[in-house]
Amino acid sequence: MRFVSIDRVKKGSYLAKPIYSNLGTILVKEHVKLSEGILNRLKELGFVGLYIEDKISEGIEIKDVIDEQLRIEAIITLENIIKDNGNFTEIQPIIENIVDSIIEKKTFYCICINCKITMIIHTPIVSMLVSCL
Repeated sequence: MRFVSIDRVKKGSYLAKPIYSNLGTILVKEHVKLSEGILNRLKELGFVGLYIEDKISEGIEIKDVIDEQLRIEAIITLENIIKDNGNFTEIQPIIENIVDSIIEKKTFYCICINCKITMIIHTPIVSMLVSCL
């Protein structure tokens, strides 16, 4: 599997990972043959890339930095906080779960500066959440 810009995904490619809505429902299941209609709709929804299966990436598995359910929970909570002008402390338990997951999977780098640890994390949602701490 490999991540490809949606503009470079060809009609007839097979999806390697399911695509979820921001509410956690599956929009397109994995192993679906992508039609021009599906690709156009995903572009309209703002997707910039997809994980596809092909000969180039055969046998390669890409593991998620955080579990899909945790990612969806974080997105929904953040959307609710922003919509309701809520308190960002509501998301602290989710941030802690995300950080624990990242540490457990060893998908981060630590830099020690003036005895403070800064984590450089490889996903935009996690970077945004950690900056809220």
